[in-house]
Amino acid sequence: MHTLKLIWQLLCHWSRHLWPSSAAKHDRDERPLTSDGSEVSEAERLDRLRNPSKYLGK
Repeated sequence: MHTLKLIWQLLCHWSRHLWPSSAAKHDRDERPLTSDGSEVSEAERLDRLRNPSKYLGK
């Protein structure tokens, strides 16, 4: 019985490292989007590239 418990704990440990957690997946799915469907952070990054003078000193 002890051996089965150790095997179960090992499998649980590996599964946590091999598959992304559901919380991380949920966070990815809940990111706010702009009107064109891209992520807000991506829109800000592109805006910084197009208009660097707006972001001087930040």
